[in-house]
Amino acid sequence: MFRSLTRLLILVMCLATVAAAVSGRAAVGNVAIAAGLGVVVLQWLRVSTLARLFTLVAVAAGAFIVVAYPGEREQLRTALLQGVSFASFMSVLGLMRYPVRTSAIIKRAAGSLLSFPASRRYAAVNIGSHFLSLLFNVGIIRMIGDLLSHADHTAEMRLQRRDLLLAGMRGAVLMTIWSPMGLGFAIVTTSVVGLNAVPFLALACATALTILLVTCVVAGRAGTLPLGVAAPGTGTDPVPLLVVMGASGLLLALTVGLHVSSGLSSTISTIIVLPLFALFWLVVEPPASAPPLLRRIWEMTHGIEDMRTEATVLMSANVIGAAISIVVRHQSFWDALQHGHYPPSLLLILCLVLIPLAGAAFIPHTILVVLLAQLLGPSTLGLEHPMMVGLTLTLGWALGTSASPISVMSLTTGALTGTPSYVVGFIWNRGFVMTVFGCAVLALSALYMLGG
Repeated sequence: MFRSLTRLLILVMCLATVAAAVSGRAAVGNVAIAAGLGVVVLQWLRVSTLARLFTLVAVAAGAFIVVAYPGEREQLRTALLQGVSFASFMSVLGLMRYPVRTSAIIKRAAGSLLSFPASRRYAAVNIGSHFLSLLFNVGIIRMIGDLLSHADHTAEMRLQRRDLLLAGMRGAVLMTIWSPMGLGFAIVTTSVVGLNAVPFLALACATALTILLVTCVVAGRAGTLPLGVAAPGTGTDPVPLLVVMGASGLLLALTVGLHVSSGLSSTISTIIVLPLFALFWLVVEPPASAPPLLRRIWEMTHGIEDMRTEATVLMSANVIGAAISIVVRHQSFWDALQHGHYPPSLLLILCLVLIPLAGAAFIPHTILVVLLAQLLGPSTLGLEHPMMVGLTLTLGWALGTSASPISVMSLTTGALTGTPSYVVGFIWNRGFVMTVFGCAVLALSALYMLGG
């Protein structure tokens, strides 16, 4: 009963968030905020200690702003509503877990990546995971791990399994640069004033694909992999892979199409499209011996709570970031910093350094990206160079995810290889992070020279 009440309140939060964006009515936004805060209370004992800590810090930061800067209360409310929209975004992402977990064609599509010859297997998994993660995000890493679980426990096979899991992780990491279904993209396109999501999507996609190809050459160990790693029951049939890639493209097209046609943000568009797409998937591909459709829909709704810790952290981070940005903007050094005579690329490259360093220091990179987005988004730099600021933050998000021992992707890869997650971030991904950083600096420099 308690869990059902929580799911009902999450549903109210999501619906009110969409209604507030469509209608523009403050009262509807207040309903979304109230529902979001109610969800935090109901899930208090079921989220991580870190999430509870950030919630308490957010409450203290919000109270400080209300007392010290009463004229900024509306900005604080806007930040809280934005945080609720991110929490709604995370909630609907969880709805895809049940259709993906029960889908036979997705398993065959992932398995077909492992059937490539040894010389091309790393690249196949890396590039394939990049596009498949558009549909099911970090789940691609666990799926590859499951498909490789039959492998012998020899040192050679463990090394091979590790390399293929890293290929999947790195492909999924680079998708966070441009995926409208990714949280980093949602934060950036919501916070950076004047950033047109569709041209930015094209720029971020081109940048990510370029980096993907570079890292395939630099980081890939495909030549050392022996044959015979494909999981039993998988083969070279390209049809499942093409079907899933087509489904990913359809999801992307629907989200972007709704954004363009309605003027709603990419975040709100995803909140609308993703549940409908998950329901569509349930209907068109029922699993073998499937229970009735209503039962499967009920099972799918359980996923709406799966990302409760991430949703709570995000909601809190948005309030904390808003509070810090309000305080910073009231300081005299902020105006001097904004109007200083220095190339904007220098400040943005500094951001590229700070985000992965924060992640490596066990500080959630989400917090720093939210803070920088709130500081730089409405700043002079953000207004004059929105594409550069947006690309910096999404590239920084990918770097932070790769370097952080506490990112979901590092934790998942570490768990599947039986290795501490700090080894994944600090050692295994060290060269990958440096390669991506070098490519990011070149991309930002080129964009600056082109007047971006």
